[in-house]
Amino acid sequence: MAPPGEGHLSMLLVAVTLIRGSSPTVTSEVQSFSTALGSQDSRALALPSDDYYDTLDPVSTVPPRPMSSTDGRSFQRCKYDRCVDNQLPCDKLAAATGCRCPGFTLYNQLPDPPDQLSLSWNGSEVLVRWCSPYSHVTGYVVTVGGEERRRFGENQRNGGVGDIQEISEVCVVAENDAGVSGKSCTMFRPRSRSVAVRAGLIAGGLGLLLLLLLATAIWGGRRRHKGGNSISMASVQDG
Repeated sequence: MAPPGEGHLSMLLVAVTLIRGSSPTVTSEVQSFSTALGSQDSRALALPSDDYYDTLDPVSTVPPRPMSSTDGRSFQRCKYDRCVDNQLPCDKLAAATGCRCPGFTLYNQLPDPPDQLSLSWNGSEVLVRWCSPYSHVTGYVVTVGGEERRRFGENQRNGGVGDIQEISEVCVVAENDAGVSGKSCTMFRPRSRSVAVRAGLIAGGLGLLLLLLLATAIWGGRRRHKGGNSISMASVQDG
């Protein structure tokens, strides 16, 4: 069975043959029409070649790589407080957990000085507190009046430096293999402690005085009581 397009074309050709001798103009028009129709039918019946499919790009079926837990946590800041005593250094914390540290100067650069220096009394000695710089630090040195008083480790942020009897400048410096940082200093004034000591001495003296007065009153009362008993016994004997 011939395709529909070819059947129509055959019928048109037969009709053209029958009327070819009667009218040249009609014959020419019919031939032009049949030629045009034949070209359209041939285009409609044409199938795409194999070369058409060869030009298509292959579709990728590889799924995107999911973000691993390590990639996700690499964007998290380390839970590091530079003012907390005896905590793991941030570089070691980053190596262990994959977190990110703030910007730190390298080990071959001089460290920045500590900051937020403060002083307080801890019993009978002065307690020094500080915050570490954003630098590689191997230790800290505390000076009192320009003289070294005590050294501390890289993880320490406070420590006692003993008693300070007079007004003195207390300083803390950070150090590493490259050298020593600038100083972070504050003035220590022992007046607050001397006032407290004086107040304690005054309170103790008043308490002792009260005890003495109370003891004197009790002793005097007992003497009067004994004296009254002696007078009573003498009256009885005389009677």
